[in-house]
Amino acid sequence: MPLNQPAKTILIFSLFLITSISYAKQNLAANNEQAKIPFYLPINKDQFPGITQKLKSALNQAGPENANLARLDIITTDYWHPYQQGIRQGRPGVYFSAPHFASWLVNQHQFEPALRLPGTLQYVIVSRRSDSHIFEVGDLTNKTVCTNATMDISFLLVRKSMARSILSADTLRVENVQREMDHNNRKCDAFSLSEHLFLKFALEDPFKFIRLQQSQEFSNYAYLFHPNTPSGIKEALIEFLAGAKATEILSPMYRLFSKEAKIISGKPSDYPESQSMPLSPYWNKDLSISP
Repeated sequence: MPLNQPAKTILIFSLFLITSISYAKQNLAANNEQAKIPFYLPINKDQFPGITQKLKSALNQAGPENANLARLDIITTDYWHPYQQGIRQGRPGVYFSAPHFASWLVNQHQFEPALRLPGTLQYVIVSRRSDSHIFEVGDLTNKTVCTNATMDISFLLVRKSMARSILSADTLRVENVQREMDHNNRKCDAFSLSEHLFLKFALEDPFKFIRLQQSQEFSNYAYLFHPNTPSGIKEALIEFLAGAKATEILSPMYRLFSKEAKIISGKPSDYPESQSMPLSPYWNKDLSISP
């Protein structure tokens, strides 16, 4: 039975709509295959000159089987807020993150900690030995403690200590605590930094600083993969990061947090929910764990 004109119009429109949707899906899939994937490193671009350029070049030249690594967009933390907001909200990408951030990503957003630095990480509050009036953390009342950026473990340790031991102290957030210690910044009555970096100072001059307080031990920094990271990208990047070339390029960054500049396999149990508890008061999440 021949179709009347309205029926023909509807049929033609339907075929056009189906074709358009199919084309749009193909175009979207093609765009997704080429879309950049953020790869976050917690360093400033000027902290280790040339490191991001060397890493980008190595990723682009990783070999035909790893050609999709060119999709990775290396982002440094010259602006701290987007980095921590990406972690807080679980935005797509690959993050090299401190243990409290790694715990948040694993337990709140189901990221995979595929690789990590060996050993543990611990933070300390220290003061100058010459400041004899500061002997314990309680002596920092009405004093100034220098820390790294907000939400860094060094900052959170001081805030936690202020809640429990220090009645009133100021936190002065600086770009680099280690540099302020090197330059003997008198605006800082005390400093919060990793035990790993503190021991470097102790080797150079064992009598210059003393520990006032230590944090719990955490698993070390890790590479976290968003659950929707394409499997090909994830597998290729894991292979690349575990290799000698990537380790050579990234070793200056690794040595900020570990004595050994190498990468080992990670697993979710390395980052229990308790390790992200210091973030809870600031990121408005009730993790239902006793402090």
